[in-house]
Amino acid sequence: MPEPDYWLHYLEWVSFCHGIFCLILGGYCQIVDGFTFNRKTTNAEFICIINSIAYFVYDTIAEYRYGTLDAGITAHHIASIGLTLSILLNAYGGAAIVAGLLYAETSNPFFILRAAWRRKGLENTITYLIFLWTYAGLYILSRGLVYIYITYYITFALNIPFYVKIAFLPNLFLSHAWLILILSMIWKSIPNWYSNPKEVENSEWWLKGRAFFQKYTKDAPWVYINTGIIIIYSTVIPISLAYYAHYIDRSWGVE
Repeated sequence: MPEPDYWLHYLEWVSFCHGIFCLILGGYCQIVDGFTFNRKTTNAEFICIINSIAYFVYDTIAEYRYGTLDAGITAHHIASIGLTLSILLNAYGGAAIVAGLLYAETSNPFFILRAAWRRKGLENTITYLIFLWTYAGLYILSRGLVYIYITYYITFALNIPFYVKIAFLPNLFLSHAWLILILSMIWKSIPNWYSNPKEVENSEWWLKGRAFFQKYTKDAPWVYINTGIIIIYSTVIPISLAYYAHYIDRSWGVE
């Protein structure tokens, strides 16, 4: 692979720059316009949304070129492009989308750096561990915790079109579905912080933790139970409440 392609694809510089842009402009919108989503979309939010549309189109083409475009990535990008394009036709909803981009991208630069070090076979280095643990910490804070507030705030915001909520609310499911996998990666990496990793890997406390994560990430019955619980509280309940507030009793919502 030619050197420019190597740096673009394997180190994902375009994705990295998109993430940084969302953090800067999305953070600006949060500071200037406040942590509210039931308001009209601002010009700064429109710029952030248009930039993300361009990124998703580029990334779809790039994934196809390098032979890494699969059904999951295709579905994600089509949904993302469709949702962000629909926001351009409405006066409301942009604040929610930009907030979603901001907190989705909070951990992404460190995810990309972690992936780059992993591709280079540097998983046992301190730098890799710093990237991994920083990524995990930011992910848990932003997509694990802040996303809960955003989801339930958007649920009752009546100015945001219902179809936008249908497209946005499953983000909490996707975010929380990854939590157990991220915690599993963290646990797996603990021995590499020690001078004698093998000793830690053979210790009783570490093996118990490893068994726990393998049970909930690989054993089919527990994976199905865990997934079902997340779907209920992250998607079914918010969408049901949003429908009730929109079409049955608007007193439940916020104008």
